[in-house]
Amino acid sequence: IYFLMPFKTISVKSSRFYSAHHMLLRIADECSDTTGLNESESNDRLFTSIALCSLALEPLCNAVGARAIQEWTEFESCNPKAKLLIICDHLNIEYKNEIEPWGTLRWLAAFRNKIAHPKAEQVEIVTEVIGWSKSNDLHRIAPKSKLEKIVNAANAKRAVRAMQQLVQIFTTNLPASQQDGISSDSWLTLSKEI
Repeated sequence: IYFLMPFKTISVKSSRFYSAHHMLLRIADECSDTTGLNESESNDRLFTSIALCSLALEPLCNAVGARAIQEWTEFESCNPKAKLLIICDHLNIEYKNEIEPWGTLRWLAAFRNKIAHPKAEQVEIVTEVIGWSKSNDLHRIAPKSKLEKIVNAANAKRAVRAMQQLVQIFTTNLPASQQDGISSDSWLTLSKEI
């Protein structure tokens, strides 16, 4: 004999503080590893890594600013560097251009502007070689623009590291009650019988 138990209705509620900086930084970190890729694939992934780090700065500032500064809506139209300075000032974080991660963060803000507002550029290189056989190899090398020259593994790693440091700096300088959702992307799920 089986006893039938009546089904109970359960209400499940999940909540999460969403900020795009988590997704952007996760992908940037993944793209900074170019192990086993050819040069073209490697360059594309490194560009993606740096670009996403440069884009992650603003949503991180918006997430922290909205929690730390009551009148944050007044600053939402500011550029990312200004937002960063406003938050640092409000949270009493020492900002010095010449030390890390601040130098790299300034560089990322400039990189963001370069890719958001690109300017065309005539690029030429002249290489003197001896012998025709060596000159044939140079026909396969495209001249690099100023932007392309700064896309490399060292700069991608530097960008990811600076953004991770900024997340940590902001998190530790926020009151404990406001840290949730800044350092990690997490959620809370509650179930109750109704």
